Amino acid sequence: QVQALSANVAWLESERLTWEQLATEHQSNNNELKEYVNGLKEHIENLESQRFKWEKLALERAQDIENLNLKLHEFTNDVAAFVQQLLERDQNIVELIATQTQMLNSISWKITKPLRYIRQKK
Repeated sequence: QVQALSANVAWLESERLTWEQLATEHQSNNNELKEYVNGLKEHIENLESQRFKWEKLALERAQDIENLNLKLHEFTNDVAAFVQQLLERDQNIVELIATQTQMLNSISWKITKPLRYIRQKK
């Protein structure tokens, strides 16, 4: 019985050593995983920081686009007003040319031509 007990103790001792070795390996793996997880957490924090910066930049660009669209709308209205002014000016020019043509073709203008010539020579 002593011999059997001694064999059992030896077996238990080898099992204990095996389990201690496994526990040490698991502890080492656990530490590596903790380091890996901590690295991932830092990476996530960096990505979130970058995402925040990009979202802020996108918001600024959206505001810039809105401001530019407002300015474009103002410029479009200004151009339309200028086009209207040009049309009115052109209409006035047409009316003035018609009035001038009518005046130059009038009988009174033709009759007073010699008087204008004499006056110009003086």
